[in-house]
Amino acid sequence: MQTTSFVDSFYLGQNSGVAEAVNNGVFPTGQAHYREYGQFEQRSARFTGTPGSDVILGYGEGEKDIYGVGVTPRPSFLSLPGPDFNNDDVNGSICDN
Repeated sequence: MQTTSFVDSFYLGQNSGVAEAVNNGVFPTGQAHYREYGQFEQRSARFTGTPGSDVILGYGEGEKDIYGVGVTPRPSFLSLPGPDFNNDDVNGSICDN
């Protein structure tokens, strides 16, 4: 059973040399190249369809783009209090700390 889907169009769009190799029959797909070489060359890839809950941990410094997981934006705790936390007890605690 396949648990994730490799997004071939993204990988080939990011790697024109690989796209040319696929078009010339050197590799059957971008995924074939990624599995054999790309993952070890630190090439960007996109996956979808992961089962269950995904856990994303922060890494490095600055802003990072994360691909391959469904993300629902949530308000930053730095912007509290806000309409999602419309409770005087909670708002008072947040503002006091």
